[in-house]
Amino acid sequence: MTQDLDLRFKGNFEPEIALMFNQISYDFRSQFNEIVSTLSRSHIDNIDWWVEGPASRNTFASPLFHNLSCLLLVERLIENEIFHFTRVLVDSRALQIILIQLFKIFNIKDCRLIYVRKKLSKKIKSKLALPFLIFQKSIQLLISRLSGKINIKDIKDRQLILVDTFMLQEYTDNDRWYGEFWSHLSTNTKANTYFIPTIVDTPLTKMHKVYKDLRSNDRNFIIKEDFLNFKNIFKTASHFWNIRKMKIEPLIFLNCDISHLVKEELLNNTDKFSVLESLLNFDFVRNLRNQNIEVDLSIDWFEGQVFDKSWSYAFHSFYPKTTIVGYRASHSFSAYLCSFPIPIEHEAKCLPDEIAIQGEGSRKALTEFFPKLGVRIMPSFKSTFVWDFNYKYNSKKNMALITLPISIGMSIEMIKKIHSAKVFLKFDYTNNPFRIKPHPSHNIRLIKEMVRKIDLDIQVTEEKSFSAALNDTAVLLTDASSTCLEALACGIPVIIIPSTIGLSYNPLPDSVPSKIYCNAKTIDDIVLALNFFLHRDILMFEELNKIGQKIRNDFFEPITQKGMNQFLNNNIK
Repeated sequence: MTQDLDLRFKGNFEPEIALMFNQISYDFRSQFNEIVSTLSRSHIDNIDWWVEGPASRNTFASPLFHNLSCLLLVERLIENEIFHFTRVLVDSRALQIILIQLFKIFNIKDCRLIYVRKKLSKKIKSKLALPFLIFQKSIQLLISRLSGKINIKDIKDRQLILVDTFMLQEYTDNDRWYGEFWSHLSTNTKANTYFIPTIVDTPLTKMHKVYKDLRSNDRNFIIKEDFLNFKNIFKTASHFWNIRKMKIEPLIFLNCDISHLVKEELLNNTDKFSVLESLLNFDFVRNLRNQNIEVDLSIDWFEGQVFDKSWSYAFHSFYPKTTIVGYRASHSFSAYLCSFPIPIEHEAKCLPDEIAIQGEGSRKALTEFFPKLGVRIMPSFKSTFVWDFNYKYNSKKNMALITLPISIGMSIEMIKKIHSAKVFLKFDYTNNPFRIKPHPSHNIRLIKEMVRKIDLDIQVTEEKSFSAALNDTAVLLTDASSTCLEALACGIPVIIIPSTIGLSYNPLPDSVPSKIYCNAKTIDDIVLALNFFLHRDILMFEELNKIGQKIRNDFFEPITQKGMNQFLNNNIK
């Protein structure tokens, strides 16, 4: 019988292998950071390096951490004498070559290494991605010009607060990213505060309306495209030529040279959109400086991605006296490495001066790899509802809310598992407790179609507000979502359904008591957890409520004037 080990990026592991892989990858994080630091040393002043995958440590987009963890997994399986696979699947030529070397070292002969080629359509799409993005960005620039243009005099001779953010067409009047921040600014501070949006997941046909909405908004926006030109856009193409010429020094890992793995990723980056936007971030800040626009405080929506690295790098370069604050709006996943800064990023000027977190409970995790990192506590602007949430006991309250992660693959896997548990528990249309809330970036129509194809009898809510969706919820089911900690802070128990697709993104801090959540790795685990949490009594309700209050105090700072002043403090340079 053929037994496969799927080592492809976002490939699927068997549950036992997934558990081992995630423990190995967790233990490997610090060593991986050292590897990236070593690779980065010779490129420390090169923006072309810092906007690419290997330096980003973004485990959602870059396969480097996954691939090296896979090598460690294979080594562990062989050393423990449990490597019984007849085929190993990879989607990286460089990884295949390294595995051939490892197999020779460990004398593995009865296993085929299979390189799974990309489909022709994906190859063509990859080749055309850059010219398409440049064309698309050029059209977007033209559309922004047709929507109006800022009067430079309106922002000159003022000490501005610039706020990096993202924008979707559905959120021009709703601040999904900064929540209640704007409404708690004083009138004078509002006059000098401008949001700088990067528009994402929005078709060109909707762009004009988005730009018009932003230009006439109650909040202040500076449109980046007003400070960019076609030359800036076309110039981004030179980056990809620079990458081809970039030399990666040999680096030994498990007695094998992994430099070819790094170079392969540089030449085959599938996230060219992020690279292009990051380079334009840099040009935007430089062009601001050339217009003599003064910036008193720069706030970066911080996840440590290439967007953030280029934002900080640009402000350190062109506004060396301006304070840069990273806004980290939620407790991050341990496997999402880019959100945990490392010293080399500070040396390279790719980090904010300080990072603001919304609760003292997140400090230890944030500074795990960089203890000297500057940290400040800010109000939990995005999650103010946890302080007002009035969760009352009701034995008939049995709604199970499913919040989907951003990954469609992970969402499908999670829904299928819940469907199996639903069938086992004999829920039908008369007593079905489940309701799906898509991720804000998802197309609700497509999610509904996906649910229909899987033949699920589960409602997909169009409610945008998570707090409103929580009102009649008895238990939350999710994975890799910030909604997890928010629900717990309201006293609502959570069932985490970890993915077997690549890395698992556990959204919980280590300090959260196990009484209020369940890590459900199997269908049986989901069934037991649903039975336990859906039928809890008043005593258990009160106990979970107390745990929720402790989580709220540790991870969600209430909005106060003192907290506002701490967040907006610009006197650290």
